[in-house]
Amino acid sequence: MSIRLSAIRIPKEMVFFYSPSLQRALLLNPELGSYTTIPYQALESLRELAAGRFQGHIPEKVLHSLIVHRVIYYGNFQPSINDKVPSVPAALYWETTHGCSLRCDYCYMSADTVLPDELTTVEAKRLIDQCAEVGIRRFVFTGGEPLIRRDIFELGAYAKERGLSTEIITNATLITSAQTARSVRDNFDAIITSLDGASPAANDVHRGFGSFTKIVRGIQLLNDVGVVPTLNCTVSELNVAYVGELLEFIRESLQAEHVRLINVSFIGRGSQKKIDYTWETYRQTFEQIREHNARHVEHVAPSPSKSSFKPRKNCGMGSGEIYVNSVGDVFPCKLVTLQFWYSGNVKRQTLNEILQAEALQRARDLSVENRLGCRSCIIRRLCGGGCRGIHMGYTGDPLVNSPEFCWVLRHQMITNLWSSEGYPNALSDAESVVPISLRTGQVWQPELGTALPDRALSVITRHLSALHDNELPLA
Repeated sequence: MSIRLSAIRIPKEMVFFYSPSLQRALLLNPELGSYTTIPYQALESLRELAAGRFQGHIPEKVLHSLIVHRVIYYGNFQPSINDKVPSVPAALYWETTHGCSLRCDYCYMSADTVLPDELTTVEAKRLIDQCAEVGIRRFVFTGGEPLIRRDIFELGAYAKERGLSTEIITNATLITSAQTARSVRDNFDAIITSLDGASPAANDVHRGFGSFTKIVRGIQLLNDVGVVPTLNCTVSELNVAYVGELLEFIRESLQAEHVRLINVSFIGRGSQKKIDYTWETYRQTFEQIREHNARHVEHVAPSPSKSSFKPRKNCGMGSGEIYVNSVGDVFPCKLVTLQFWYSGNVKRQTLNEILQAEALQRARDLSVENRLGCRSCIIRRLCGGGCRGIHMGYTGDPLVNSPEFCWVLRHQMITNLWSSEGYPNALSDAESVVPISLRTGQVWQPELGTALPDRALSVITRHLSALHDNELPLA
């Protein structure tokens, strides 16, 4: 069956990114967050079609791909998005204790000593029971440092008995024997730990003197008993120069399932010390990932998957997860614990009652379509507005976007789209991250806004110069 060009509708917001070296274009439909790549020659024909002056030919294979992936619309198809989010979150993060064996200077919880009224073993088991009863399936033991609790393995085993998927986020410093490593392995389905550098100089600048040796020993003990953990690496201006060295160290000396490079957030202790994370910090991290050809590395934003992708309404705060602190207070997210978002306390209320709280409903109602800083953004349905906790670190309010973080998020998301399409080499071209309107041929205007940091403006200026030098037609 041939495709009728007259039945094709091209979304008004459509943008493309161009790779001269590959002669390919990445097309993105912001309305649905849908995307695909096509040959540059087909892009030119598509632009003519959008302008209503098309007289040439577009291969049906290309059109079929665009229609199937909902980058363009055909016939009576009407794009619609089901923005209903579940009232029962997928995961519950529990701060097992406020006590910690480290004093990381960027800790979003400002963890230090055990608080006097933390949940008892009985209260923790009751929380686990209620998670199983209401339908929460993932239970994450975090802190502080969970291994400080003497009952942590008992609680991990109990959560598994109740049918919950269990995770533990540990700094690994208290894993000092094979027996402890085996207990971690046996009682938790997934283990997440962290390392910020490949040497004491790079790691200990944030995490404290002597922490590197203890952390690496703990990870190696986990590896020895067959545990391949996920590693979180927090990056700031102080350790960014060592990211490549860290990636090599992990590759050669440790076993890790996945590495997440996380930008330092200005929350908790991170807001008290002058630790910075700028566009330049991001750029240096990005370049080192590419230079070392690092795989299984997540940086700022996860890579989308066409097969399982669903347009995002928000970040998932209150619907993807909720957070219970060590004394039982509940919030929509472990990073957003302002009083405005307080939702109840598990010592005084049932979890089912708390899930009906006004603050959690406010979080679930957040949408990229009604937030001023998101509704015109080209990646809004891919990122869901980004992490509201990180935005809050920049702006002081989780409801207010940080232009600098948005710039970083957009760049990384476009990078991920090229890579997910099988074209990571496109990123060697400056043009490959510059959004161009399919209809007007002009650079997507918000990318030139005065709200961007000076460094970001200089980068986009260089991109535009590259566009001109390569004579990419813009009109």
